[in-house]
Amino acid sequence: MLARFLAIFAAMLAVAPCAGAGFGPDPLFLTGEAFDSMHASAVTANLPGVSFMLRTIDGRTQFQCGERIQVQFVISSRLKNKYHCDPGEGRRDGWNKDVLVCDAVTRAVDPLTSNYLEDNSLLVGDRLDQFPNYVNSPRIDTMDLNEWIAFDKPGTYRVYAITRRVYALGPKGLPSQDIEKNGGPPTASTVLTLTITPTENAWEQRVITQALAPYHGPWDDVMEQRAALLRYLRTKDAAVTLLHEMESNYTYKYPQDKGWYEGECAECLLESPYRVDMIPLMEQEIADPDFPVTESFLGTYCVLLIYKAAPTKADDNASSHPSLEDISHHATSLLQQALPAKRGSAREVSSQTAKTFNFGINDIIAMEQGG
Repeated sequence: MLARFLAIFAAMLAVAPCAGAGFGPDPLFLTGEAFDSMHASAVTANLPGVSFMLRTIDGRTQFQCGERIQVQFVISSRLKNKYHCDPGEGRRDGWNKDVLVCDAVTRAVDPLTSNYLEDNSLLVGDRLDQFPNYVNSPRIDTMDLNEWIAFDKPGTYRVYAITRRVYALGPKGLPSQDIEKNGGPPTASTVLTLTITPTENAWEQRVITQALAPYHGPWDDVMEQRAALLRYLRTKDAAVTLLHEMESNYTYKYPQDKGWYEGECAECLLESPYRVDMIPLMEQEIADPDFPVTESFLGTYCVLLIYKAAPTKADDNASSHPSLEDISHHATSLLQQALPAKRGSAREVSSQTAKTFNFGINDIIAMEQGG
């Protein structure tokens, strides 16, 4: 897991936190008039015979702030064997070329405010199916709207989607080079209207309890969903729960699964509006004689210190960012001070972390300085 955080640090050395490189296109937030104008223009340019509906999975249109909102892209065509449609991506990652447009400029935000997935930029290019996937019957792709838009304030919101996954194949049944590179022409969906209500505390606690319930089914799917539900809430209690999940001692089928889930929770914690509030709690844990400080835990602590000093993605002044070397030294010094009081396995794990973590950071600093 240390390598995962070293990649984060390297990406943060010279740039401020920003979304986009590993996420796919950012969502667009427009005023009501601009929203209407852009949607009307976009729909007019849709491919002839193509229908694209955006709907919720169960027909509901009222949700609480932080509630999971599953939406469906329903794409169909009345022209048989005319158009191809690539599969949709359930997560917002480097492969995803779908754009969500919302008419709330100040009341909704992009939930991915950091670059914790910057190492996912290793996913380059576009992915197209090798076999025809004709839209002869409706194609339905389901995804969480929360990956693109966070509704932090109550109100009425309108949303539509633009996709480049629909296109006509060439004479030989293959996409053109331009489509392979950029996808098909933009295709706009219908408008989905949502009503968002305030978060009720009792409901929030039920969601947290649900997220932590014993899991059944494929381990990675369940645990990924568990962390996502907590990230979607965007509350302080959810952030504290993610921090505690990083420290959990679940029984895993494979040893590497512990590091995977710890990293997943860390990534979700980095997207919380309350992430900086976790710094004092993490410092208490580092000082706790019975708490084993892992590389991932100390790495997350360092990233939070970076965000505390440079919290906005609009800041591109590299000189205003904290020195990675200083942050690494602060974290390891804090851990070194706590080591004499550590007991048992906590002392063993923490001592190893102090050695290996500092060595890895120095390697990255040398690399960035051309050494």
